[in-house]
Amino acid sequence: MTVLRAHVRQDPGALVVGRGLLADRLAAVAGRLDPEVVLAVSDAPDPAVLAEARATGRPVLPVLAEPGRVRVGPLERPGEPGCSDCLSLRRHRAASRSAERAAAWLRHGPHLAATPSPLLAPVALDLVAALVTAPAPAHRGILLVDVADLSVTPHAFLPDPFCPRCGALPDDDTARARITLVPRSKPSPDRHRVWDAEGRLDRLRQIYVDDHCGLVHSLNPAALGSLAVAGAPIRLRGTTAFEPGFGRSRSYRRSSVIALLEALERYGAIGPGGRRGTVRACYASLGNLAVDPRSLGLHPPEHYALPGFPYRPFTPEAVCRWLWGHSFATGGPVLVPERNVHYGPSADDRPFCYELANGCALGSCLEEAIFHGVLEVLERDAFLLTWYTRARAPRLDLGTARDPAIPLVAAAITAETGYLVECYDITPDHGVPCVWALARHPSDGEPATISAAAAGPGLEPAAAGALAELGPMVPTVRDHFPQHAGRAQELVADGRRVRSMIDHYLVYGVRSAARRLSFLTDGTEEVPFAPAPEGFRHDDLTADLRFLLDRLADSGLGVVVVDLTTPEHRAGGLRCVKVLVPGTVPMTFGEQNRRTWGLPRLLDPAAVRGRGMPVRGHADLNPDPHPFP
Repeated sequence: MTVLRAHVRQDPGALVVGRGLLADRLAAVAGRLDPEVVLAVSDAPDPAVLAEARATGRPVLPVLAEPGRVRVGPLERPGEPGCSDCLSLRRHRAASRSAERAAAWLRHGPHLAATPSPLLAPVALDLVAALVTAPAPAHRGILLVDVADLSVTPHAFLPDPFCPRCGALPDDDTARARITLVPRSKPSPDRHRVWDAEGRLDRLRQIYVDDHCGLVHSLNPAALGSLAVAGAPIRLRGTTAFEPGFGRSRSYRRSSVIALLEALERYGAIGPGGRRGTVRACYASLGNLAVDPRSLGLHPPEHYALPGFPYRPFTPEAVCRWLWGHSFATGGPVLVPERNVHYGPSADDRPFCYELANGCALGSCLEEAIFHGVLEVLERDAFLLTWYTRARAPRLDLGTARDPAIPLVAAAITAETGYLVECYDITPDHGVPCVWALARHPSDGEPATISAAAAGPGLEPAAAGALAELGPMVPTVRDHFPQHAGRAQELVADGRRVRSMIDHYLVYGVRSAARRLSFLTDGTEEVPFAPAPEGFRHDDLTADLRFLLDRLADSGLGVVVVDLTTPEHRAGGLRCVKVLVPGTVPMTFGEQNRRTWGLPRLLDPAAVRGRGMPVRGHADLNPDPHPFP
């Protein structure tokens, strides 16, 4: 359509581009507006009006009528991210029915753009004029005026780095992949977070949470028995459904911040959002510039022949996309298959193996994120090493813990649920403490067992972490299990039908399957907690991280880190990483998805300190689905 300039200002005053009731009313007050700002005004969404206003090369303030409301903003500044197109992308992802709205606009948009809104009564027009002549909405913010009740609500949004108009993601390269560790003071030697996220919840909520155009749609607190729980739904790039971050604790505030940070962590893990990948090649052509995908764990060869198996066999000549990471083993950049870094959908390549957010971690700095990402990899590696080799592990005497919260938390779980709680030391060859927490119910009327695990800078912190995971899980599994008891029996009878994370814990809610844990629970010795390694008790978190990296290097395990930090993470002072430790066993869900091929540690008795059953080959590995939740 042809855009008509409703009015062209005479200095002083703003230029108004558009036509209709809104344009007429705002032209009358143009002399009170910033003369450097161009108003793009229309009585219905009209891209042509906005395009003409942008063509002036000056700041643009859109004012347009939408069904039932008028939108003021965002103020667009030439050369700066955060434009109306960004807002549209954010609104589309935040809206629960965005597909239906897009279809409605395709059907009715041309008619709406040519027809003045009948809802724009004079009083609503006057209110919009007053808002526009007041200080302009903040950059990357909008005001919505409800034309029915004249309420005004502000909304903030973050620029979208994938915006086709103002997004500017840099190319992935070796310089950006390099990581130089710097000192990070800790609040105390026993704390391994630089700042307190709970204390910053209000600010994080302001930056990220908005049901209209926020990166995270909402924070939804609720109660689950004696627990405070929270959900933080987020629509991840390349997906059509909301995926929630979850938080479970004794405090609504703590649960809310856990849920929000988990959602933001998944946002980094789903796909590249901080840099654009530039390398597509085969491993054979890259040589020592790349991590060997086999060292990250592949599926058993026979699985690739299964009907409908979604992964392709790896060969050195198979082409895929790669991302640059930093190898702490070599001190320099190294390439990693993109599909081993991100677990989201890709239009290019079928991945070589199943992947999830294993090793993805969020922190207030890179050092903090790397530290906790490494611990997550080690926790899951230790759990699966113990499971696949049926390794015996000493049971920890909870009463010997120096931290009185450890036996108290275990006793509270028992008092509230009837489950008996045990912790096992499953620390493998590298010596970084790892603990398996197991809840067992003596009655046939309850799910038989529930498992959790954690790694930490000492056996006590690892046990505390495992119990913190286990406590909220027990009521969740108890509530969920009865409605799936029939399926649980089917999964026990045929482990090949185990396909999801939920399926894994359903299996071990069945008492007959819980006997598969006898290698761990029967006749194991009880031992006191050992003191934490002094190397984890510095005043500097980076010194703790270097100690952790050195422990792994001494065991032949090198750490690779890919920086996943997006512009959205930086807005909240956060960093996001993916940690990979070639040679460790990756967590998988779904029995067909187990990744046990190409990992010599699984067949080395020394990896579990000689406590495992004899394993001469892959056929000797535990064939049953693991119980990790």
